[in-house]
Amino acid sequence: MPRGSRGEPGAAGLSAAGARATAERVLVLTSSQQALSLCAQVLLDPGDRIVVEDPAYYGARKAFDAAGLECLPARVDRQGLLVERIAAEPRKARAVFLTPSHQFPTGATLALDVFINSVRHYLGAYLVELGGADAIVFTGGIGENSVRIRTGVCRDLDWFGISLDPGLNVGGPAERRVSAEGSRVQVWTVPTNEELGVARQSRDLLRSGKNSID
Repeated sequence: MPRGSRGEPGAAGLSAAGARATAERVLVLTSSQQALSLCAQVLLDPGDRIVVEDPAYYGARKAFDAAGLECLPARVDRQGLLVERIAAEPRKARAVFLTPSHQFPTGATLALDVFINSVRHYLGAYLVELGGADAIVFTGGIGENSVRIRTGVCRDLDWFGISLDPGLNVGGPAERRVSAEGSRVQVWTVPTNEELGVARQSRDLLRSGKNSID
């Protein structure tokens, strides 16, 4: 495991993408091919099934074949993997391999843009229904840490009075205003501990003896 400065750039990049990482938890490898091979050998067992995009990166197939995995091809369209095909597959898989933001080799932009567009859809609906907003808060792992998510969600919303400050959006205290000085609607990032919330709900559920939380 890398120590000191070697792991810091990777940790910073992961944090900007919405992951919680420290330098001590970043493993530096020589190539993406090595990373694929390592994941296939450490996380899965020979004979396990893995769903693979079709078409897919040839190097990934080589890594999975070398690890003794059974690859189940799944078609993709311009929005990404066809999930319903996976659900209908009678041979259940332990893992799914996909390129999350730019499908290779088709070049289609996948899940991240779909997620951002979904958030913008709901945001626009609420703004119209409520007649505007005083503030928008990004929280949770993605909202709190991902510059790209916040930028994408708030893109071209100046006419709603929503404008980000690029500098504030990129970095600063965990709890901070990221909207521009003249933005009518304030935009904030507020940290939250989702894992603690899940743990507390799980504890309360176990203590209650119920099968689900109302």
